[in-house]
Amino acid sequence: MTTKLKTPAVAWEGISFSFETPDELSDLMFEGYVPEPISIETHNDTEDGALGARFVAAVEDSRFTIELFADIPDFYDLLKFIRVNVEDLGKVNFEDGILTLKDNKMELC
Repeated sequence: MTTKLKTPAVAWEGISFSFETPDELSDLMFEGYVPEPISIETHNDTEDGALGARFVAAVEDSRFTIELFADIPDFYDLLKFIRVNVEDLGKVNFEDGILTLKDNKMELC
């Protein structure tokens, strides 16, 4: 008798990062502009060489690169592992400085 194994998967939900909204972006929001995240990436150019992440928000022709912060550094590894992109972003609250990923899963096949 053969047992068929389920395809292994990695699933996540409720993963959030904090960030500081730049003053210039806050000023534009106060004027009524609505920022839109246009990209997200992981990087290794932190001061200590550790993995980090940042995203870019756009308001008309202006672009703002915003560093993300996490209490658990492994979250950056997850972003790199799942090859996060802008379509993976859930809610981005620029007033409170919180970026949340969409709940999702990735099959490992």
